Parts: sequence; C-alpha cells; structure tokens
Amino acid sequence: MQMPQPVLFTLQWSTLAGGVQRCTLLKARLLDRQRWDPWILCPPDGGIIRVPLYPPVHVVTLGRGESWHFAPSHPIASVTDWVRVAHKILRLVQKQGIRLIHTNSLLDTSAACVIKLLVPGLAVIWQEHGLHYRWHSRTLIRWLLKNVTCVVTPSQMRLKQLIFEGLDPSRGEFLPNGTDIHHGVSEVGPPSQAEDNRPLRVGVVGRMSPLKDYETFLEAASIVAHSHPRACFSIVGGPEPDSDETADYDRRLRQLAAAPPLAGRVDFHGRMENVAPILETFDVFVSSSLTESFGIAIIEAMALAKPIVATAVDAVLEIVLQGETGYLVPARNAEAMADRISRLLDNASLRAEMGRKAREHVREKYASHRLAARWQDLYERALRCEEAPIAARERGHPEERSGRTPKESCLNDSRAPS
Repeated sequence: MQMPQPVLFTLQWSTLAGGVQRCTLLKARLLDRQRWDPWILCPPDGGIIRVPLYPPVHVVTLGRGESWHFAPSHPIASVTDWVRVAHKILRLVQKQGIRLIHTNSLLDTSAACVIKLLVPGLAVIWQEHGLHYRWHSRTLIRWLLKNVTCVVTPSQMRLKQLIFEGLDPSRGEFLPNGTDIHHGVSEVGPPSQAEDNRPLRVGVVGRMSPLKDYETFLEAASIVAHSHPRACFSIVGGPEPDSDETADYDRRLRQLAAAPPLAGRVDFHGRMENVAPILETFDVFVSSSLTESFGIAIIEAMALAKPIVATAVDAVLEIVLQGETGYLVPARNAEAMADRISRLLDNASLRAEMGRKAREHVREKYASHRLAARWQDLYERALRCEEAPIAARERGHPEERSGRTPKESCLNDSRAPS
C-alpha cells in the first residue's frame, strides 16, 4: 500500500481571523488522507494552535507571536524570520520527505523557492492573494513567478494581471477559495422585520486596514441611520499586531462612530476567529473595500444567506451577481451604498430572495468540498511536473520529441485564462 504524500502548508499568520488562514486550514483538513498527509508550518500564538483539528493535521510552530516579519520597517526581524523559515522548511523536507509545499505569502514562498533550488523534484505552489505590493517586493515577485512550480490565484482577474506582469501562462492556475461555514449553522434564513421588532443589523467583516475603507461604510451608515432609526451596525475586525497604522485607523473609526447619528448604534467586535455567530445576526452584509483579491468574508456571508452590498472592485465583480445575490456600488460612494442598504432593509422579501440565491450560488461554485478535488488534482500535476525532468535525465532523454521539456509538457494542463 502506498504511503500518503506529505504536503506542507506554510502560513505567515497563525490567527484564524484572516480569510487566507481559514481557507488554508480548510484545504488541509479536506485532503484525502489515503493520498496526502498534511502539515502546517506557522507562528505559535494564533488560533490554528488552539483549534482541535479533525482529521488531525501536523502543526509545526516557529518563532513567536502571531506572525513572521516581512517588511522594511522590521529589516533585522524580517531577515531573521526568513532564515528561520527557510531552515525549518529544509529540515522538514529532509526529515519528513515533503515534496510539495503550498505557500501563501512572499516570505514563505521565497524561502520555499530557495529550498526548491537545492532539492530536485520539490514542488512549490504559491497561492497568491496580493494586488498592491510595496516597492521592495516587486523584484522578488518577478523572481518567484519564474521559480515556483505553479501560481494559483483566487480570481480570473488576478491571474490575467500576473500573466501581463510576466507569469508564464503554463504556470498559472485559477482556483477560488471555498467555504464550509454553512455546514454548522441553521438552514433557516434571517427573520424579517414583519416577524419581530428586533433591530435590523448591517455589518462588515475584515481586517482593520484603510484598504477596507470603513469610513465610507460609516458614512453610508449615517445616511441609513437617519431614515431607519431601528437599524444598527457592526464592524468585525481589529488592528494587526505590531501595526501602528492599523491601530490608529481603529481609533479613528471609533471616533467617527461615536458621533450622532451613529452614537450607540455601532458595535466594534474586534478580531474574531469564528465569524459565523456574528454573521448569522446580519440582515445585510457590506463590503466597502477599495481593493479585494478575493473576498472570503463575502462568500461566507452569502453561504449564510445574507444579501450583499459591495463595492465593484477587483475580484468582487466575479463573486457578487448584480441584482441577484446583492448589489454592486462604486467605491467611495456612500450615497449609492446607503441607497442599496436602505432598499434591502425596507424589503424583507427582497432580502430573503437575494439571500437564498446567494446561498445557492456559493454552494454551487465555492463549496469547499467541491473545490478539494481540484486542489488535489493540482497537487498531483505539480509533483509530476517537477519529477518529470528528473526521470527524463535518468533515461538519458532531457527533452521530449516535441521539443518541449517534460515540465513544460505536463504544465500545459493548467487552466490559465485565454
């Protein structure tokens, strides 16, 4: 009987409050254990360490805190963490026989690619979630695009961007993130205003960052509050550790929310590793982001039958069906956002119908168990692509008759968009 192939997932953050972390953990849990043996490498102090995992997943921790440094503001810590991560990856490759690494950030991807140069046959799949990188990352990204086995993006839009920036289409793959958040909650939709007298809740979920543009959300909430005295609002998400910028942003938002007509009507819930309970209380989910590489919180809300009001940016255009599962509005347009929120608050049947269609859409396109098979197929193709040149050299035929290297031939099975 063939032993399961070890797969290493690396996470720069170990908190489950982030969508990338939740999705990665879900991928690891859903792997066929007769074929794959999942490992996770992450910092020691986040929710991944505290959550009991079933089926079991090997968790290896490194460093301290909830994240590894990788920023110009922490140059010494960044270099130190990079060296530690690279060394740990190499040790795991040597001791556990790992031949496939699934990475999520620039730090762990670059470390894995350096190890890949030292270990023939090692496959590195980079699940890329970025859109706007800082200046110090551009050269590194160009190098990574040429050295990873495959780059996976959660949106068609981002894959086309990377191909334009130099990614060989044969190394690109579009594979969206998935969710199973609906498996553990009731199938009953949210009650309407006609059914009880509870306040109607409008909320956002996401990390505390200026790119989320919660100022526009609060401005739209102020407009809605004037015409809907029983409406209340929620912001779920907190500042990142060791980030003065996001801490200042959090304080600024709380000051805005303390002014009339929002005073006493906005709840700040901070970072939550399990967002399902608070999402269930929402009547309308809002995404006010200026940019979104995917939007895992949007599909989680849709899976719980919540109608969406979202800014029409980036990958959101591929997720929200305009007029069916929600409304798309221009970024930084509080009036348009408030108008769509009010339209939904005023019409319980419209909320229920959009929520129903949203749930059906997610279960058809973004259900994690449906996507698991595609991920495992990608893992197998990535391993074959890295092993093919080694086998060809051993046979004494480094190139196939077609003139292409074995790696290029097997990578032609990728699903890059035309």
